This record gives sequence, C-alpha cells and structure tokens, in this order.
Amino acid sequence: MSRRRPTPAKDQQIVRCVAALVAIFAQQPTSELLKPTRGTKRCAVARLILYYILQVEFGWDATRTGIALDRDRTTVAHGVCKIHDVLDSTDHYGSLVIEDLLIAARRIKDVVEADNSSRQAIVEKGLLQCSQHQVAA
Repeated sequence: MSRRRPTPAKDQQIVRCVAALVAIFAQQPTSELLKPTRGTKRCAVARLILYYILQVEFGWDATRTGIALDRDRTTVAHGVCKIHDVLDSTDHYGSLVIEDLLIAARRIKDVVEADNSSRQAIVEKGLLQCSQHQVAA
C-alpha cells in the first residue's frame, strides 16, 4: 500500500488521458504504464515520455508527477533528463515522435482546462479534424 498522499481527481484525469495517448504510441496497454512495477523496456520508455509530457506541457514538477504516478520525484526527474537527452541527440525520429505527442497533449490540456461549453466545441473540432485527416490519407 502506498504511503503517498492522494492525488486530486483532476490530476488523475490528466494522467489517464496522457497515459492513454502515450500507450497508443508505445503499443502498450495504458494499465501497464500506470503499474507500480517497471514492466517491459518499451513500457518503461513510454513512462519516461509520460513524465516528460506532464512536466513540459502541463507544467508539473517532479514531485507532483511522482505523486500522481506513485513514483519517487528523483525517478521522475531522471526520466525527464533521459528524454531531454533523446531530444538533444541526433535521433531525429525519436525527437519527432516526442514532438507529435506534445502536440496531441496540448489538445488534451485544452479539453481538460476548458469549461463545459468550450470543452464540447473543442472535442467536436478535434473529431472533425481527425475525420478530415482520415479522408485525406
């Protein structure tokens, strides 16, 4: 049983949404990213990306992220540094994937932070853009 303080409901909502986004990219179940154990290498790397997105896009610090994901803040900080290393390296594919995930996370942030009337409009706009993208592809 965890001794950490409970995470606010809104933080849990954000974590679930961003974890689902990253899980799709990693081709892993969302539940694997949220488990307290390390899991496979692919899952562990996806979790590092999750830490990075929560810090960069949502402005969370390592402590808040650690509490939300039941991880130590130093583990989170180390993971964020690892993703920074990927972005600073010559791995252009890795950088592009992370940038694409950040763009998608911005949509999640817009929806979560909007009031109820705005939220519906954002979701409908996003669905419309997705359907237009699928038709063009």
